[in-house]
Amino acid sequence: MRVATFNLYQFLEPPFHWYERKDSGKNTYSESQWTAKTAWITTQLAAMNADVVGFQEVFSIGALQQLTAAAGYPHFATVDVPGRDDNDDEVFFNPVVAIASRYEFADVAELTVDDELRAFLPVEDGFDFSRRPLCATVETPEFGEVTVYVAHLKSKRPQMDDITYPDEMPWRDRVLDTMRKLSRGHVGSLLQRGAEAAVVYLRISETLEANEKAPVVVLGDLNDKSDSVVLQSITMSQRIHEVGGVKKADWPPGVAGQFYRFRLADAFHMAPDETGEERPGTHMWDKKWSTLDYVLVSDVFSPRSPNSIGQVTEFEVLNEHVDNDGVGNKTQSDHGQVVVELSKLVPDGPS
Repeated sequence: MRVATFNLYQFLEPPFHWYERKDSGKNTYSESQWTAKTAWITTQLAAMNADVVGFQEVFSIGALQQLTAAAGYPHFATVDVPGRDDNDDEVFFNPVVAIASRYEFADVAELTVDDELRAFLPVEDGFDFSRRPLCATVETPEFGEVTVYVAHLKSKRPQMDDITYPDEMPWRDRVLDTMRKLSRGHVGSLLQRGAEAAVVYLRISETLEANEKAPVVVLGDLNDKSDSVVLQSITMSQRIHEVGGVKKADWPPGVAGQFYRFRLADAFHMAPDETGEERPGTHMWDKKWSTLDYVLVSDVFSPRSPNSIGQVTEFEVLNEHVDNDGVGNKTQSDHGQVVVELSKLVPDGPS
């Protein structure tokens, strides 16, 4: 079974505009640009050859469903719709996530935030996802029902309104005020992204609580580094030294191993590493690579797990288009695609 995550970069068919209408045409596609973009996506899907693909930055849901159906994915789902400007019905905001699959869905549901969880998190009363994740139960021939989450967490862009100052305001004051607002905006963005991660983990943990042998896969643009607090809030891979005030040295036998049942692993660290090369980046900013896009898997895809049913046998990032092919992001994407192959665990034969 091959799974992938694919940030499409503003998938919005013409003549519509994302976020705001600009005279330069920067936030929309011409017909030729749209034709080039959809052709590239189709080619990229063929190169990925994934059975299940999670998408981010989807505005034109119907167009993506038609494209993926033509590419060999008869099953498609979303759980939300993008927003639309009240003053200009050709301007859209808040793109959604989507999933396309070669295999049937047994169920598709949205992830929600209940009042009890809002009260616990350090967020405002009206907190909700910036982009609502989905959870699909996929009927696979290799592993039976696989629970697939598709997410796109809040970006690192500061959470703040546009700033304008009167002409008579001294530049020193403008600079100081901007820096203060940016400081608060960065923290606000981190709180939003972190809270979203905590809700995603809560829903995943509920799946695993009901059945710790359930195969779970997360496909997403998680917008943070692999060792960040945000990622650790989803994987829960950090070491835990105390449970209910009882330190590790005093735990009963077998307790330490139970943590893995409710953790997720970054597929990159589970895949065979024959070359020892650095992790390939999925996004470039200021000529520096970073990883924002991930495939995470539950413990059943670890060969060392007592509940193991499979393993990660291939990890690949398709990122040549991001920096090296001379074509702009607009008709392709500013993210690389992460593709992971999950194979059934083959029992050791007699020695």
